[in-house]
Amino acid sequence: MTLYSSGMHIVFFVFALSLGMAVSRPVFGAPKNAASQGGRAANVIRLASMLATFSTVALGFYLYEWWTPIVCFLIVTSILTLLINRKAKPFFLKIDPVVGGANVVLCGYCWYLAMTA
Repeated sequence: MTLYSSGMHIVFFVFALSLGMAVSRPVFGAPKNAASQGGRAANVIRLASMLATFSTVALGFYLYEWWTPIVCFLIVTSILTLLINRKAKPFFLKIDPVVGGANVVLCGYCWYLAMTA
């Protein structure tokens, strides 16, 4: 039994989607100077994380039935809206590059699992 056939792939998909949205959520609606903290490296990681998240959503539509990525997106958005509020936003802005890097790695791993299965 492989990792893909055991159903763990959907767990990786939801976790990668959650990390990608956790990177974009604190930046959205933040003041411009707060969103650009961390310098160019953090902005490059945010861009790579955004592209990786878009590709992971496309992978979700490729692998699963059409409603699965939509339901996952809505559930993850609802949970992150509750977790990342005004009080928690500064903390999430500080760890943003680390979470973004983890998101890029996890999205790449999801693509690797999908293409080798």
